[in-house]
Amino acid sequence: MIIDTKLTDSVVQNSVLTGELWVELELSNVAVGLGVERTEYDPNQFAGAVYRIPNGTTIIIHRTRIYFITGLKSYTQVQKANNYLLESLRSIGVDA
Repeated sequence: MIIDTKLTDSVVQNSVLTGELWVELELSNVAVGLGVERTEYDPNQFAGAVYRIPNGTTIIIHRTRIYFITGLKSYTQVQKANNYLLESLRSIGVDA
């Protein structure tokens, strides 16, 4: 079976960025620093902190320096969300 579709017929629905920080994180401190109203962290439920930034983007941060940014539809949105995360971490003293 051959499916013939053109890229012009396609729509980006979701982009995912995978990034790596310079340092390992203490996620309980990060969750408090970023704000408990926007950050969920329960190591008994999930090994990462889930951070929701004001534009509705979800960022999953792992202690092991890896993070994922999901729910974006353009490269520009990905860049803005990544910069927002790094600036937020720096504002709470994380050398991101």
